[in-house]
Amino acid sequence: MPRQPTPQDLRVAFEVFSRTLTGSFALYAWKMQLLPRLLPYREEIGPYIAVGQDAAVQSSLVCIRSLDDFFLSPDEVHFDHDVLAHDFGFAQIGSPLGIPERTRINRMIVHMSYAPLWTASAYVGPSGDGSFDLPALLTRVVQRSMVFLDYCATAPLFAGADDLRKVSGLKRLAECQLTNVQAIGQLERSLPNR
Repeated sequence: MPRQPTPQDLRVAFEVFSRTLTGSFALYAWKMQLLPRLLPYREEIGPYIAVGQDAAVQSSLVCIRSLDDFFLSPDEVHFDHDVLAHDFGFAQIGSPLGIPERTRINRMIVHMSYAPLWTASAYVGPSGDGSFDLPALLTRVVQRSMVFLDYCATAPLFAGADDLRKVSGLKRLAECQLTNVQAIGQLERSLPNR
């Protein structure tokens, strides 16, 4: 029988959710903030740029999968130790991603240790194995996350002023980042040789 989370468990789970939501944008933080600062030093650190980029891709994919897990319904969950969206009383549960996308993400994460990645565009995929649209995946899990944040803004657990500021600040950050990701993805899709 699954345990009932305490208010403290819910607060800790919300902090983990916050970090995971922010972490889902790791590839775009890498591309837009970190990589431009490293390019002047590419002669000295060239091989490490690819390592950093692969780490950013892996981090984004793990966070996207974790956000998807957060919204699973109780009958889809094969573990009872994590606090998930339904534990907060959030009604819009169910995977924002489909089973084929989850399977591909899982496969990519498992094989990243030996399969080279190409990440020059918004499309991410193992070399020779097709790709999927990372901005589209992010959009789906982040949009569900923003609905969850709207729910949290009205939940008694988050009734304090500091809690409400935290929830609204996270939502503004996610909206801004998502807008940036979608714009970058649209630009990259329009470039030749993506």
